[in-house]
Amino acid sequence: MLVPMLRSQYTSPKVENFLKSLPTFANIDLTRAALQNLRFTEAENRELEAALRKPAYKAEIERLLKTAKVPPGPTMPPPKSVETLKQEQPRRIASSNQALEGQAKQIMAISAKVSGNLEAFMGTPPVITSLDPPETIEPSQLLMIRGSNFLPQGTVEFTFGSSVFPGLVQYWANDFILVRLQGQFALPETGGKVTVRKSGPRRLSVDHAIRFVPIWDYRYLTSDQMTYDDNPWDPVLAFYLYTVRGQRDWCSRYKIPWPSWVPRAFLNTWRIWVYSISSEEPLGFRWGTDNPQNYINSTTLPTLTVGTLCHRMFSPQKLRCGITLMGPLGLPWSPN
Repeated sequence: MLVPMLRSQYTSPKVENFLKSLPTFANIDLTRAALQNLRFTEAENRELEAALRKPAYKAEIERLLKTAKVPPGPTMPPPKSVETLKQEQPRRIASSNQALEGQAKQIMAISAKVSGNLEAFMGTPPVITSLDPPETIEPSQLLMIRGSNFLPQGTVEFTFGSSVFPGLVQYWANDFILVRLQGQFALPETGGKVTVRKSGPRRLSVDHAIRFVPIWDYRYLTSDQMTYDDNPWDPVLAFYLYTVRGQRDWCSRYKIPWPSWVPRAFLNTWRIWVYSISSEEPLGFRWGTDNPQNYINSTTLPTLTVGTLCHRMFSPQKLRCGITLMGPLGLPWSPN
């Protein structure tokens, strides 16, 4: 009895020969070069993609994917630690104070000396022409008030909302005052005023707008449950897209399930200061429809699905989302 010959399971001999050759390729780039030389038609490419799904080729696909050597794309720098952030503001204030103290000493040395009877200045209202720093004041920070008719020496006060805080005067001349805002205040950033009040029976005074900036505190929140919301990474498709299409990125919408104890809205003007994505692999990321910068200064938590993220396509990525919150020291960020 005659036995019929078994037909090849592939329509295209080129597809069959290529699949048989997979174990002979040392890396994925040689595989891609060989495939490009074969000049498959679109029908043959579709047949190849379907054939690669067979379990027999799984091990070879995984082996070749591991050989990919692609320069990493742009990466998100790691966020500064909470402790590092907490040190930056005091250092900046100390540097500013040192510069203002040196400036005040020079001004005092050359400032016009007031001689004679101070009664000549008593009835003249003080005038503020400028502040240094020009718009804000922070706890323990020195403020240079420039103007005229400040003598005789009196007091300086800071008012924020219904609270009044006395300033600690370090230098007082007729044309400038150097004063420090003393202490720590559990206040949010807010507008206010600085008041210069002269001594004398009439207690003449002048106000100037100034904004209070608190000492900042920081909290770091992270979600290591970040997953892709669609188009989960597929090694066969990744292999096919790279070898046939030359595609290097894998893009999907991503989801960030935050722990249940993290509030959806932050209290007391706490806001997102840094938003970062990281992975266990040192591979580059590229943002599609979204960008983490969109969430900077937001007072609410990012929604669960927030956009498209692309990474190098040769391996799945364990993604982690981290946000650093910034808010006024002494005021809670969460109701929990």
